[in-house]
Amino acid sequence: MKKKFLSVFCLAATALSLAACAQAGEATDTAKLQAATVEAVPELDAAAVEISNPQRGAAKWTWDARAGAATYSCNADDRMRLPSCVPAA
Repeated sequence: MKKKFLSVFCLAATALSLAACAQAGEATDTAKLQAATVEAVPELDAAAVEISNPQRGAAKWTWDARAGAATYSCNADDRMRLPSCVPAA
C-alpha cells in the first residue's frame, strides 16, 4: 500500500512539474515574440504588443501581433532571428 501511494505521489508531482515548465516556456516565448516583433517594426512598444496564434515549425516561427489598431503577420527562423512583419489585411 505504501509503495502504491508513493508511486502515485511521484507521478502527480512529475505531472505538476512538467505543467509548470510548459507555462513558463509559453511566457518566455511570448516575450521573445514581442521582442522579435519590435525588431521587425521598430516604432512599436514591446509592452503594447499582443501576440496571438504562435506556431513553431521545424525551421520557422509564425505569429500574429497586434499593437493598438494595427495588426501584423510575422515570421522568423526557429531561433527568432531575422524577424519580418507585414500589416495584416
